[in-house]
Amino acid sequence: MNFDNSEFMSFLEDRKFFNASGSFVAYATTTYSMVSTFRMQHVTEMEPDIWSKRFRSDTFRIFQDLGYSSHFISQNRGVIPCPVNVTCYNETPKSGFLYVGRLGTILVKTIPLLEDVLLALAPHRFIYELNEVSDLHDTLRAFAPDKPSFFYAHISMPHSPYIRDAECGPVDITQSGDFKSFRWNIRHKYTDFLQCGNQQVMDAITTLIDKDPGAIIILQGDHGAYFSYQKHSGSDGVPEPGSEPWRVPALEGAYAALNAMRVPPGCRKNLYSAMSPVNTFRMVFACITGNKPEYIPDKSFWIDYKNEKINLIRQGGKWLF
Repeated sequence: MNFDNSEFMSFLEDRKFFNASGSFVAYATTTYSMVSTFRMQHVTEMEPDIWSKRFRSDTFRIFQDLGYSSHFISQNRGVIPCPVNVTCYNETPKSGFLYVGRLGTILVKTIPLLEDVLLALAPHRFIYELNEVSDLHDTLRAFAPDKPSFFYAHISMPHSPYIRDAECGPVDITQSGDFKSFRWNIRHKYTDFLQCGNQQVMDAITTLIDKDPGAIIILQGDHGAYFSYQKHSGSDGVPEPGSEPWRVPALEGAYAALNAMRVPPGCRKNLYSAMSPVNTFRMVFACITGNKPEYIPDKSFWIDYKNEKINLIRQGGKWLF
């Protein structure tokens, strides 16, 4: 995409983050990617209600068994009910409007022209109220737990909708234009939003390290971007494997994601460049307990929704198509 992110990566390196530069996620979709991360196992069969299960995974159970409290900030305000045994933040919408969130958007798109009608007739009710990294930062400033804590923040930046420009100024996504897709011709909106997100992350990291220098901090994407795939295929769907030469770099873009980890010095020996998210909490719990991590092989899968199958497409550092 011809974007230089070296300033942000240098910031992380200067603050002792390990960048797993060869990391690929297990799935190019948020639901399966994040659930496999929290289960610390790959999901090999379709599960229609899988997203609702992530808070009942081994990760949350083990943290509870270790005496940790669990905390959560969602990507959207007012959409996800707070799970049992978890403290939630920034749940209330900032505006007093009834709004259409991410699930509503999916439903709206099933009815031809309904999205356009809503945008035209009620633009201020058809909005995304997202928690940005700056909202997380505000929460972290005031965060003062009375016991060891696990804080899970699912922030969509720089995922669409691209609601900020490069200087973090607001972008009015109720106006005409494409603010939500991975289409190649709007990639500049993504990189602008990314630059804003980078600055917000750097501010939050600075505060967090000042408050707790020994904290384990994980910055991790649950999937990559689909711009290259959309450019070649013309499809807005999840990238699929195939025989064309362009598919390997396109899928690398979709499956490659940031995986930067700041851990105590004694735990850095357990990090490696190809470490995928499925091994994240295996590493974290080994670090906390002083044990050796029991890693599983790093793999990537393609979800064939049409045939309801999950297919292995990457193993041992190689694509299998």
